[in-house]
Amino acid sequence: MKTLNLILLPKTWYTFIGISTLSVLPHLLQFPVYLIIAWLGITAATLYLAQNKKQKVAGIIKLLLLILITVLLYKTFGTLIGATAGTALLLFALALKLIESTTKRDLLILIFLNYFIIATEFILYQQLFTSLYLFLCVVLLTAFWVYSNERVALQPYPYYLRYAVKLLLQTLPIIIILFVFFPRLPTPLWSLPKDPYKGISGFEENMKPGSLQSIAQSPAIAFYVEFTDQTPIPSMRYWRGSVLDHIAHGEWSSSIKVNEQKFPDEMQAMIQPHGVEINYHITLQPHNQYWIFALDMPTSIPVNALYRQGFQVRSIDPLRSVQRFKLSSSPFYRTKNKDPWLIKQALQLPKDFSPRINTLALQLKQGTQTKLERINSVLTWFRDNDFAYTLEPPITQEHAIEEFLFEHQQGYCEYYASAFTLLMRAMGVPTRIVTGYQGGEFNPVASHFIVRQWDAHAWTEVWMDSMGWVRIDPTANIAPNRIQFPVSKLRNNNFYGQDNNFTYTLLEKINFIRDKLNFQWDQWIVGYNQKQQNNLLSKFGIDQPSWQYLSQILTVGFILSLLLSSLFILYQRMEKQDVIQQDYKKFCKKLSAKGLVLFKNEGPQDLCQRAAIKFTDQQQRIKIIIKLYIQLRYQLTKNSDVISRFHKEVNNFS
Repeated sequence: MKTLNLILLPKTWYTFIGISTLSVLPHLLQFPVYLIIAWLGITAATLYLAQNKKQKVAGIIKLLLLILITVLLYKTFGTLIGATAGTALLLFALALKLIESTTKRDLLILIFLNYFIIATEFILYQQLFTSLYLFLCVVLLTAFWVYSNERVALQPYPYYLRYAVKLLLQTLPIIIILFVFFPRLPTPLWSLPKDPYKGISGFEENMKPGSLQSIAQSPAIAFYVEFTDQTPIPSMRYWRGSVLDHIAHGEWSSSIKVNEQKFPDEMQAMIQPHGVEINYHITLQPHNQYWIFALDMPTSIPVNALYRQGFQVRSIDPLRSVQRFKLSSSPFYRTKNKDPWLIKQALQLPKDFSPRINTLALQLKQGTQTKLERINSVLTWFRDNDFAYTLEPPITQEHAIEEFLFEHQQGYCEYYASAFTLLMRAMGVPTRIVTGYQGGEFNPVASHFIVRQWDAHAWTEVWMDSMGWVRIDPTANIAPNRIQFPVSKLRNNNFYGQDNNFTYTLLEKINFIRDKLNFQWDQWIVGYNQKQQNNLLSKFGIDQPSWQYLSQILTVGFILSLLLSSLFILYQRMEKQDVIQQDYKKFCKKLSAKGLVLFKNEGPQDLCQRAAIKFTDQQQRIKIIIKLYIQLRYQLTKNSDVISRFHKEVNNFS
C-alpha cells in the first residue's frame, strides 16, 4: 500500500483541479453566485496549498469550513436533503476533500468522486451538447487516472488522451447493447424528488401579472411540433394549457379540481369541429407538470392522457422526461358544454374589485345590447387609448391591473387578458383566461416547429350562447405582429410594427441545424422508451419480447462484446510486443557475435551489467537500449516515439 501514500507533485494537483472544475461545471452553474464564488474560493485555496507543497491545514480550520458551508447550504435551500441541496453538499464535500488531500490514495478517492458527480449530471442534464461535454470530461478524467498511475510518466499528456479514448471506445458495443435491449419500463425503477425540476423554466399552475413575463426572456425549448398533413396559419397556432376562472388578491387560478377528469368520449362529444382536422405529433420537454399543450381545440388525445374540464389535456404522470404524443385538433369549432357552474365561475369578481374598473366597465357597456357589442367596445377602447405591448411594463404588483388601465397603458399578454376578463365579467359576460403558448418558429432544416418559453401567452374565452366558448385574444388587438410572426423574429429584428424580409442569416441556419440535432437526440436517445424499443425490435422479428428473452440477448451480447474487446486488446499488445521482442533478440545476437555468452534464464538488467563490463566503450549505449526495452516490455509503454527510438538504437548498435 506504500505507493498509494506517495506525496504527489504540485503539477499533478494543478491538472486534477482543472479537470475536476470542468467536471462539476454543469452542476455549479445552477447555484447562486455566492455559492459558486465559495466553491471556487476553496479550490483556489487548494491551488495555493499545492504551490506550497500541500502544507497541512489545521483541523480546526477544516471544521470551521465544514460548519460554515453546511449553514450556508441550509440557508440557501432550506434543507440538506434532496437532489439540489444534496448535489451542492456533494460538490462542497469534493472541494473540502481537495484541501486535505496529499497522497495518491486521496487522489484515487477524488477521481471516483468525480466520476460519480458526472454520472449525476448525465441524469439531470440530458441535452445533446451537454452530454458531449460530459463525455469529454470523462475522457479527460480517465486520461488523468491512467497518467497518475504511471510510475514514470514519460509520455506527453495527449498520449494518455488517445489511450482514454481507445479505452472508452472499447466499451461502446456493451453500451449500445444495453441501451437497445435493456428492458424499458413505463415508469422508472426509482424516482427522484421533485426539487431537481424546480429550476425548469415554464408555466406555473396559477397566473398573476408578471408571471408569464418571468419566462418571456427564455429561449429554452418548450416543445417541438410535427404536422402530419396540413399546417395551421400563425393566427390559429394557440397551444392550450391551463384554464383559469378564479381570481383572488390579483392571482388567477383554476376552480376545477385536478382530479376532476373527463373521459375522452365525453369531452369530444362537447366539441363540434368545423372544417378539416389537423393531425400532429408534439415532443414535450420535461416540465414536471401534467400539461400537454394541444393545439386549440383538441379533438383526439393519446391513450396515456386525460381530458380535464375546460378542454385541457393532461398527462397521467408528471412529465419528467422527453415525451412524444400524437394528437388531433380542429382550429374551427363550437363547444356545447353549457355547465351552469362553470358559467357562474366565469362571472365571479374579486371581493376587492376596483371601483374604477367597475365604473369603466359600466361606461363601456352603455349603448351595447349583445355580448359581441360589449367585446368590441372593450377592444376598441384599448385601441383608442394608445395601449402598447411591452415585456417590461412600469407597473407595481399591488394594483397592477388598475395601473395598467388608467396610468401606464403598457403591458404584457397577462395584463391584457386579466384586464379584459375583469371588464367583461363586470359587464355580465362570462369570461375566463387560458394560458399556454402561441405561435412557434418553423425550422426548414428539420421540417418541424419549435415552440420556446418566450412564446408563452395568455388569452381569454368568452361564453357565447350560440357558439359556446369562443377565443378572444386582446393582445392580438393591440400587437397583431405578436400573433402573426415568431417571437424570435420580433426580438432579433426589433420588429414590432415594422416590416421584415425574413432573410435567414448564417447564424440562423446554424441554429436550425443545431436544433435538428437536439431534436433527433431527444427523440431517439433521451426519449427512447418501451414503445420505441418494441418498434425497433419488431423490425428484427422480435415481437413483444419478454424479460427472459431480453436477458438472454443481453447476456450473449455482453459475452460477445467482452470477447471481441479482449481479442482486440490482445492482438494490439502481441503486435507491439512482437516488434519489440524481435529488436531485443536482434540486440542479443549482436552481443553474442561480439563474444558475450548468453544465458536463457538471464533477465535484461543482468545482461546489461555483464555487457557493460565487457564492452566498456559502448557501456552508455547498452544501458540506453536495455532501459528502453524494460520500459516497453514491462511498463507497457505504447508510445510510438519510444518504440522508434528503441528500434533505431538497436539497428545502430554494432
